[in-house]
Amino acid sequence: MPEWTREQEIAIKDSGGALLVSASAGSGKTAVLVERALRLIAGPDPVDADRLLILTFSNAAAAELRSRLGLKLEERIRAQPADLKLRRQQMLLQRASISTVSAFCMQLLREHFSSLDIPPDFTVADDAAVYELRQSVLAEVLEESYQKPDFAAFASIFGRARSDRQAGEALLAVYDHLRALPFFDRALGQLLALYDHDGPAAESPWGAELLRGAREGAGAALALCGAALRVVDAEPALAAYRPALEGDRACFERVRDLLARGDWDGARALLAGYTPGKLSPVRGFDGPAKQLAQDLRAGVKAQAAAILEDQLLCGEEEFRQDIVAARPLVAALCEAVRLFDERFFAAKLADKVLEFSDFEHLALRLLAGEDGAPTPLAAEVRGRFDAVMVDEYQDTNAIQDLLYHLLAAPDGSDLFFVGDVKQSIYRFRKAMPEIFIEKKDRFAPYDGAHYPASLILEHNFRSSKGVIEGINYFFSQLMSRQVGELDYSGGELLLPGSGAQDTGLPGAELLVVDAAENPAFGEADAVAELIVRMVREGAPVRGGDGALRPCGFGDFCILLRSPRGAAAAFADALAARGVPAHTDLGDGILTLPEVQPMIAALRVLDNPAQDVPLAALMTSPMFDFSSTELARLRAQTPEGSLFGAVSRSAEPKARAFYEKLMTLRSEAAFLPVDAVCEKLLADTGYLLAVQVAEGEGDAGETRRSALLEFVRMAAGYAAAGSGGLSGFLRSVDNALLAKSRPAAGGAKPPAGTVSILSIHRSKGLEYPVCILADTARQFNKKDLYTAPVLRHTLLGVGLCLRGKNGARYPTAPQRAIRQALLREQLSEEMRVLYVALTRARDRLFLTAASKDPARMLGRLAVTLLGAGGLTPQVAAGAGSFADWLCMAALLHPQAEELRAAAGAAQLPLAAAPQGSLSARLVKAPLHPEGEAAGTQPAGRTAAPDPELLEALQRHFAWRYPREALLSVPAKVSVSSLVHAARDEAETPLRRPSFIYSSGLSAAERGTALHAVLQYADFAAARRDLRAELERLVREGRVSEITAAAADRAALQTFFRSPLMERMLSADRLLREYAFFTRIPAGSAAALAGPLAYEPVLVQGVADCVIEKDGELALVDYKTDRNKTPEQLRDLYAPQLALYREALQRRLGLPVGRCSLYAFALGREIEVF
Repeated sequence: MPEWTREQEIAIKDSGGALLVSASAGSGKTAVLVERALRLIAGPDPVDADRLLILTFSNAAAAELRSRLGLKLEERIRAQPADLKLRRQQMLLQRASISTVSAFCMQLLREHFSSLDIPPDFTVADDAAVYELRQSVLAEVLEESYQKPDFAAFASIFGRARSDRQAGEALLAVYDHLRALPFFDRALGQLLALYDHDGPAAESPWGAELLRGAREGAGAALALCGAALRVVDAEPALAAYRPALEGDRACFERVRDLLARGDWDGARALLAGYTPGKLSPVRGFDGPAKQLAQDLRAGVKAQAAAILEDQLLCGEEEFRQDIVAARPLVAALCEAVRLFDERFFAAKLADKVLEFSDFEHLALRLLAGEDGAPTPLAAEVRGRFDAVMVDEYQDTNAIQDLLYHLLAAPDGSDLFFVGDVKQSIYRFRKAMPEIFIEKKDRFAPYDGAHYPASLILEHNFRSSKGVIEGINYFFSQLMSRQVGELDYSGGELLLPGSGAQDTGLPGAELLVVDAAENPAFGEADAVAELIVRMVREGAPVRGGDGALRPCGFGDFCILLRSPRGAAAAFADALAARGVPAHTDLGDGILTLPEVQPMIAALRVLDNPAQDVPLAALMTSPMFDFSSTELARLRAQTPEGSLFGAVSRSAEPKARAFYEKLMTLRSEAAFLPVDAVCEKLLADTGYLLAVQVAEGEGDAGETRRSALLEFVRMAAGYAAAGSGGLSGFLRSVDNALLAKSRPAAGGAKPPAGTVSILSIHRSKGLEYPVCILADTARQFNKKDLYTAPVLRHTLLGVGLCLRGKNGARYPTAPQRAIRQALLREQLSEEMRVLYVALTRARDRLFLTAASKDPARMLGRLAVTLLGAGGLTPQVAAGAGSFADWLCMAALLHPQAEELRAAAGAAQLPLAAAPQGSLSARLVKAPLHPEGEAAGTQPAGRTAAPDPELLEALQRHFAWRYPREALLSVPAKVSVSSLVHAARDEAETPLRRPSFIYSSGLSAAERGTALHAVLQYADFAAARRDLRAELERLVREGRVSEITAAAADRAALQTFFRSPLMERMLSADRLLREYAFFTRIPAGSAAALAGPLAYEPVLVQGVADCVIEKDGELALVDYKTDRNKTPEQLRDLYAPQLALYREALQRRLGLPVGRCSLYAFALGREIEVF
């Protein structure tokens, strides 16, 4: 019998009422759940095994629970072979309801299909097929909705060029969001009802959310003021700064008081009129305190601008006007969503398919009335069960939670929930961790007398004592109600379990990697060197028996937040050192290399006149043609398709292939697609070939399993109805486009290899040594800053509107929702970080790479000083895992090296156990390049074979009849045509790496300037360019490097120019307007004869198009230097001529003026 902790024993035995168990990482959650179920069916007062309802979130987890419970029951039977009751329970267990909630609901629908008017023989919708159906219904609904003016106005928010796609995406996003909520129609109505608010802004849910953010901003500004004043007090030479800083503090104290009273307009007016007093000059003193005080003061001003832009963005009257203006657009969107739901469901019923979300909504219709009250059927169904147990409760959504309560006793006393909200990382799949948190807050702490109750399993049996202390240090500093939705304190802190060892090694080791000399591979090389060194030195880890042993490569796991962009660098760095690695990117089964030849084969059987799939099939292990054999076939028949060459070839191998292909084609015409796949595998021996192919460990078995899964996928399609081979291939293409096929991962990596995993893929796993890398990758906030329509569970839908001049502007609801979503996103990122750190058993390494570590650490130190520590507001301002980890490390007593690099000895240190963290700077090693070209040992050159040489010369002498067109791309850019003559004699060279270290090129500075002009608010930039650039960086529109590289003097001149006056007074202003047009090939290259008239697609982007009084004016920005106006006109006139023609075709308005704005000259140059 295992030795249970007190809390585990309570979770297993308690039966007094509803119990919510918060099971921390490594606390034995599954073991406790299984033991509780075993006690229910084999304890002192047993219930029948088939009266248990155990629900979890994956089929694999359900199968594991059933298996482990069955094994436990077998152990009891072996110990008590004469107990017939146990044997009866063993039989009843086979029909116990242990499944996912969707599977349970599906079974309920099959029993009561007649009550719902659904076909009894419905099947689970195939992802690819339902994607195709979904898109078809969407197109139909959009076409119909566009006939209504309000929906057309809604679609115009996205802009003329992309409104169809983006309006459809917005519609689907709202639809998918509502599908996670009970009572779809009611939820849709509530979303619109929010726009009926006509009271004060502060009393609306959006106003309350924005005021919350404004109060936090004002508090942050006051903290910065206090920090700056403390710096001034400590350095008498800076006394002249005090008056300005005290003025700032007084202003923000008044703002804070007004916000606390809900005085929206008063606080906004005060901030809008806030003019920071200038810091009086301080001469003769240049100590670090001076720059620190100035940096803190800059933060105060930035907070003022941010509050005005992000929270108090409009007055009370504008707030109300925007709600009135937005309501009909939101109503039109809601009506389109309702119509889509109705049509999509009808289309699925017509095809006799249902989605998993359909199962839940239809089950709810069976179990609850419109008012939410249980139906008589609910009472009947709940009467089948004596206990309802829910695993992974942190990942539930609202409709699932309601179903659990409808299936339980009326008072909920038979409910048992278990999960860990700190590991809820699936909000993108509609998980709602707030449901777990609400119950945890509402339920009484367990005392055995008051129910419903909550209980925490805080002992970690996975990690060593040092790793646990490191994890606790980081999250006690970082996780809070504001960022993480939970205070990491008290029972949330991990306690070492009975098996935890004190190895004396650091709990966590943070390596800040200086990658200045190796920016591409610096961090990856540092990680690879660390792994190689630890294996070489035999660093100890625990074996399966708990005894220490030397580590091997298979003990290491590199965890990445987004492996698609980073995994290759780490795999390359390991490979360069001869270290085997296994990268699991979670790709769908359709993208696996062993499945690709099967897809190619099916494409060829469907249509053999496709050269690329045919070549892929022939060179695959199925038929094993070499590239030489393929080239010989093509040389024998240079004209026509590759299939034509195969069909006419006299080569024995080609003839055999052709005959096999024709036989398979004839059989594929009448066989179901899965049978075609099985025949391909059997006739070609491909299944065996991939199984025995070279690979580590059980890689062959993994490849075989992937192929069989593909066959099962085909069988599912065939069972769903007609469509045949062509239909299946269309579903494959749609699945690849939608990326909707479930991942084929989960396969065990080959033995002895370093694993490279995403954090999400690692959940539920553990490794002796974990290395969390690529932590400097920025959180992806782009969509929240660029999407004109946002949605939120409590705040509904918020959208931008268009002003009288056609420009798009944000509304208060849109900004409120963005603020709430940003907070939820950061909380999710915090939980993802928790999952990553808790995968480690014996050693935990964290790496943060920077090209300038001292500057990076100094920036973070200033932030910490300004706030007086790592407050929730500071954590909320972080842009990456590295920001969080480095800020926490800077406050650790044993991180002297980092504080010295940051120049921040005066930071307030946190309390931490000795040895819980080791933090140091490391220099990135140089990336091994392998043998350089030309260093191979010299050898003798063999004389060529005369016959082979003649054949090669004959074959390579063949010329494509339309070869002249090969030099002309099918699509060219306007700029490439304009500069073709000038560039003809130039050889494009990549910039040497040493140039990057010294700054950006002139071209890159020009690109930076264009980026600023694309996204800047011209009116705001005209008022305060610096503040506008800071906003663009803060919102992720441009990088800090781009903002710094933009020529501010040139921009100031531009924003004060007469041209800017015309832009600001325009009826409509189009920026970075993309277009396509066709021109003859002769205009793109020196061609003569008929080929000169072949069409070529030309792509261009107009920097700025001004529409005024029914006429267009075209402006192109130029950053060329050392050119006169005449030279610029001559150089760019052809480009503007093409632009003019294309814009007149595209927009249907005359172009009355074409001009250049030359930033180097600071003036507009009229061309036409």
